[in-house]
Amino acid sequence: MFVYGTLMKGFSNHYLLEACKYVGQGRTVSKYSLFTSHYPFVNSTIEGTQIIGELYEIPSQDILSRIDELENHPVDYERTNVSVELIGDDGIVIIAAEIYFNNNLSIGEDTEKVPSGNFHDSITSQKHKVVLKG
Repeated sequence: MFVYGTLMKGFSNHYLLEACKYVGQGRTVSKYSLFTSHYPFVNSTIEGTQIIGELYEIPSQDILSRIDELENHPVDYERTNVSVELIGDDGIVIIAAEIYFNNNLSIGEDTEKVPSGNFHDSITSQKHKVVLKG
């Protein structure tokens, strides 16, 4: 699974991936557009830039079902196969992964386009960061 928003480390929904193996940093091979409103979403019909995110191995259907429920798949977000460049010590390796696209949200004046394709660079990301205690 390739995640680019609140499912990434340090953000509010990452708890859903706690039992999953972190594979590494990656970016989509194809170019899409990352937007944020209340939550981040990638639109696959508007070309933009490579989307930056994290890759995880999802070990069970139960975990996948919980993520699908969070994303309201397939009504709001649609889980789709994409090619991702895994960035590691061995250079760049292309792998198949799944990503959640949302092509249904209207892009209004309260929508922020993230030109870098990296959710960390958005204003909205600050609202979803998890503050570690202790």
